[in-house]
Amino acid sequence: MTRGVYMPRIIKRTLLFFRHEIMLDIAIIAAIIGMCISPPTFSTIERLNWKTIFLLFMLFSVLEGFKKENMFDPLIKLASRIKHPFALIVFLTSIVFVLSAFITNDVALITFVPITIVILKTAERESLIIPTVVIETISANLGSLATPFGNPQNLYLYDKMNLTATRFLTMMLPLAAVCYLLIFLSLLFISRKSFQDELIIRYQKSNEEPNKALRMFYVCLFFMVLMTVLNLIPWFIMFLLLLIMLLIFDRKTLKRVDYPLLVVFFCFFLFSSSISSHPGVSRILTRFVSNNEFLSGLILSQVISNVPAAILLEPYATHPAALLYGVDIGGLGTIVASLASLISLRLFSKEYPDKKGRFMLEFTIWNLIFLLVIALPMYFIVKALF
Repeated sequence: MTRGVYMPRIIKRTLLFFRHEIMLDIAIIAAIIGMCISPPTFSTIERLNWKTIFLLFMLFSVLEGFKKENMFDPLIKLASRIKHPFALIVFLTSIVFVLSAFITNDVALITFVPITIVILKTAERESLIIPTVVIETISANLGSLATPFGNPQNLYLYDKMNLTATRFLTMMLPLAAVCYLLIFLSLLFISRKSFQDELIIRYQKSNEEPNKALRMFYVCLFFMVLMTVLNLIPWFIMFLLLLIMLLIFDRKTLKRVDYPLLVVFFCFFLFSSSISSHPGVSRILTRFVSNNEFLSGLILSQVISNVPAAILLEPYATHPAALLYGVDIGGLGTIVASLASLISLRLFSKEYPDKKGRFMLEFTIWNLIFLLVIALPMYFIVKALF
């Protein structure tokens, strides 16, 4: 193959890659803008939140191992045995809601959205796929707010706020409980016409024998990473330990890690660190954010997503807890408000490219309903608390 033929193919693949990685494109542009506003220095690089980046790498690595070893097969098999549409939808959305608090909203959707599509398709209930996937996405974004490691913005703000795990759970669990109640009520509305129907599901998972040793290995790693998140193990020691153990026992997992997403976080950290060192921009953001953290986080999330919104606004927040509520609830609303929502859109579009517009419509309607119902009372609660 000649160089003249090979080079265009590389360029084509590169362009195709960046076309599918929209958030990566935005993050790189943001980092470049930040460096133009305030050229990076050694101090800028030093202020980057390296701990959060390496914690995310560790979580992504372990969760990729979970997926590789089909750790969720028992739940999937249980779902395939459920015979009634309402019970099935409640089960799937509940599993996504609960698991997102432990395996992150992204991984919960990557795991269960494809399974949801296959199960409902084989059961000849394709009319339920869009509303179910939409509510699953909302479940992932709301369920993940319950724990420090449920989503990246929680992980970042938890570290910055120096909270204990007990204090964090006390803050977030009541909100998570109310959110689940709203999700359950929405499911009653979605499946009100099919309570008496019976499903015939022909979906079967692979009968391949699981590697029990590797499964136990990843369970142990998972709990060790959680201990690191809770500051019980120094993060740099755990990072080296995890890297060495994966290189020895399962190198394939390191190749499956979502490195583009890690680069997204690095770019947004660089953007935040760069502009925060510019006095003029810093003064503007201080006036915009200070004592207005909830609305600032919620509104900015609709435009640039809740993770970069948290990273950008945190240095100027007088009440970080109000910002935490704002960016977590701000994951509802537009399709870009949460990175996880883009994952659901991508997974659905692969199966039904001609129904992308309908998915977007239903997604927007349901998300706006949830956003209004949750954000309005929370605004007044946050105002009273802070």
